[in-house]
Amino acid sequence: MAPALLHRRSDDAELVRRVGAGDATAFATLDARHRAALTRYAGSLLRRSEHDAQDVVQDVLIRAHAALRAGDGPEELRPWLYRLTRNRAIDEVRRARWGDEAIDDEFATAGVDRDDPETVFGRRESMRRLVDDLADLPVRQRTALLARELDDQSPEQVAAQLGVSVMAAQKLAMRARENLIRTRAARDADCADVRATLLDSHERGVRPSEHGLRHVAGCDACRAYRQDIRGLSEQLQALNPVFGLPLLAGLAKLLGGGGTKAAASVAAIAIVATGGVVVLESDVLQPGDPAPFRLGGVRDFNGRPVTTGAPVPNGNVVVTTRVRVPAGRPAKGVKRSVTLPCPEGMKFARSVQPEQRVPRGSITGDLTSAIPGYSTRSVTTFVQGASSRAFDYTVAIVCRRPDANGSVVPNPRRVKPGERQGRICVDDEYLLEKPGTVGTVIPLNTVFRGQPVAIQRRNRTGRWTRVAPDDGIAEGWVRTKTLCR
Repeated sequence: MAPALLHRRSDDAELVRRVGAGDATAFATLDARHRAALTRYAGSLLRRSEHDAQDVVQDVLIRAHAALRAGDGPEELRPWLYRLTRNRAIDEVRRARWGDEAIDDEFATAGVDRDDPETVFGRRESMRRLVDDLADLPVRQRTALLARELDDQSPEQVAAQLGVSVMAAQKLAMRARENLIRTRAARDADCADVRATLLDSHERGVRPSEHGLRHVAGCDACRAYRQDIRGLSEQLQALNPVFGLPLLAGLAKLLGGGGTKAAASVAAIAIVATGGVVVLESDVLQPGDPAPFRLGGVRDFNGRPVTTGAPVPNGNVVVTTRVRVPAGRPAKGVKRSVTLPCPEGMKFARSVQPEQRVPRGSITGDLTSAIPGYSTRSVTTFVQGASSRAFDYTVAIVCRRPDANGSVVPNPRRVKPGERQGRICVDDEYLLEKPGTVGTVIPLNTVFRGQPVAIQRRNRTGRWTRVAPDDGIAEGWVRTKTLCR
């Protein structure tokens, strides 16, 4: 190995140690050293414009800074940064398909005669489809496959990263390869055959074959055909003016568990469970009702935490349910989840649930990433290993009625003279002390999609805007492009 590379690795390790110790200038050095190369790499995967790659790398470096500050740094920094960039770029491809220009010419033509346009185009198209197919894989399968094939990790390392057994890690990688092969085969299937299969499955009331669904995912015409089938059924059902009312009434009775109060409250809120998950009991707690458990992050009028038995504070409604999740893995393509909606006119404010144990290997997560002040429901999903036992789990959310600016924060900061109302339009963004990038400027806080902010001013270039979030914790700078226009 070249002495210069060894020196850089050693120097990177020292800088990582300094970042973990709180040295802000150390990350600025790492940023300057690696940003350009990471941007070129991100561009090779998803280039639509230079700004797309820059945004991905900015997000990667923000997350890397947070991890290093928390002491979660890797053994080798450079490969770790490239892995983060690759995974973030693939997620970006999944979020927004960018068509035939998704692969950079230099990347697509590596090792190919540049004077052969047909070969160049074919390789670019093949790589674009591969990145798209990787983006569609379940996250755990994709992580296992890329860790084995690109990161050269051993099965034991992959298993430790995913928190599963070595055999399970190997099966995840195997399923990922199998899914990629099946997706490629389905993409080339005949559209007429696929549409006949879609119509037949709809008539029989069964789920289309996996082969057909894979084809539909990559074929706009067949996807539109399937939507037309569904749309026609919905229109026909709408001819019945009382359609669905007996079902909703029966559902409210079952969810209420026989209790008058629960049945009455759930009648207006349909809690939906899927994939074999069974709703055992549900309730909607109004202001003044005793809290069933400690409501983390919720405080009363005097600023005290809401503990078990304390009244739910004014302006808050708690939607809660206890569900039973069956043992074993769900059938292929089936998701186990429970959806908690807010009452009409209210928005999701936060998730709350009591401390509870679940079987080893069981994972819960908010699949929809419910956004405070923006979302009207929260979906919790359950993933279990084959040896897991059935378990009960309590899920709850706090809903609030947004104020005129859309804030669900108690006593939100108000817009002052000279400011104007705005809103964040990205999933999350660091609030910086002054215009710059993480590493050169210490972040003050994080703002989230849909969060109201008071817009104070822009910097000389117009690329950065100073804002005051509604939570009143801190004021600082965000990229202007992260604000709703």
